[in-house]
Order: sequence, then structure tokens, then C-alpha cells
Amino acid sequence: FAVKKVLHAKRNKSLGLLGIRERLEMVGGSLDIASSPGNGTTIQVEIPLGAAVAKRSLKSSDNGKD
Repeated sequence: FAVKKVLHAKRNKSLGLLGIRERLEMVGGSLDIASSPGNGTTIQVEIPLGAAVAKRSLKSSDNGKD
């Protein structure tokens, strides 16, 4: 299907992918959709775990550099 057409449809009665994208944006996440007729669709969702996890990750990577 045409990803841009689906995500920007104004008369779509169902929220579907648009609703997923809006909810992800509210929590700082992202949505990536790749679709090709006859080959299927891939949907990648990224949801941030929060500042505490990010801090821990940064500390871990800093320890590996020294």
C-alpha cells in the first residue's frame, strides 16, 4: 500500500496506523513503515524506555572508553 497516502488520509474512518503513529509521538517514539506491493509491509516501532535507562547506557559506554 502507499504509506504516505494511508498516514495522511483525511477521510479515513479508522485510526489504524495513524493512531499508532500519534501515540508513539506522544511518548517520544517513532514509527517507520516500508511497504511494497506484492512483497509485504514492515513496521518498525521504537519506544524510549526513559531517562534512567539512557543514563545507565551512557555510563556503560563511557566505562568502555577509558
